[in-house]
Amino acid sequence: MPNEEIIAIIILGFVLALLLVAFVTTILFLYQKRQQQHKIEMATMQEEYDQQILRVQFEMQEVTLSEISNKLHDSIKNNINGVINDLIGIRLKWQKNLIDSDQVFVELERYEKELIDVRNDVRLTSHSLSNDKLSKVGLIDTIIFEINRISRSTTAILFRSNINQAKVYNFSQEQSVFLYRIFQEIMGNILSHSKATKVDVYADINAKNEFEFIVKDNGIGFNITEKLKSKLSGIGLIGMQKRAIQIGANLEIISNHNNGTTIKIDLSLPLHQNTTQNDKPKTLYSFD
Repeated sequence: MPNEEIIAIIILGFVLALLLVAFVTTILFLYQKRQQQHKIEMATMQEEYDQQILRVQFEMQEVTLSEISNKLHDSIKNNINGVINDLIGIRLKWQKNLIDSDQVFVELERYEKELIDVRNDVRLTSHSLSNDKLSKVGLIDTIIFEINRISRSTTAILFRSNINQAKVYNFSQEQSVFLYRIFQEIMGNILSHSKATKVDVYADINAKNEFEFIVKDNGIGFNITEKLKSKLSGIGLIGMQKRAIQIGANLEIISNHNNGTTIKIDLSLPLHQNTTQNDKPKTLYSFD
């Protein structure tokens, strides 16, 4: 009997061991299966995200090209056509002896100035689309230049900037380009839709060692949810959010009807890159 009990115990132990092995194997199999399924889901999500990013980029490119086309047509083309028509009128008057040489000289000086303005308009449009100045002078100086340029081109809006130029902001090339495109989108929306009279631009390194960038206007504001639902007008906001995500920045939009709009961007930067440098080297860049 004792031998039979021992054998029974051994068999029972063996069965329990097999059950334990089967249980562990099953758990490991289910875990691996879940891990594999999770990887597939993550890959699918990444693919969908990449496709969405690509779609937004294409849509923004179309919007940008459309804006360039409208600017060339409405501003530059119309100005040039106006000068051509006026010059034709002067020539006809000159042929009919309706104006003297002194009057012709005065008119030609005026049209020379108008053509110079057109040339400057083309030049500034070209610079706003190029990344060249970003790599030469950096994001902060480029933003300051753009604010000054817009301030000179419109008297309807008062621009006030509070940008800490004593700090060295060593952004990566991708961060500089994406932050600048976000800034351009913000400025474009303000000029086109906000009806604002005041715009405040702030930039500095905060206590959390983050690059903090804020643009605030006193315009008519908008409903963010409704704007994002719009297939056309929501592209700009979605594009800003996607660009912020791609460089690891947090973008917050606060807006209400008749209460202005505030857009805040926070971006963590390496600590050693954000020290104050009194003798910051300057790279000369021609905006001509």
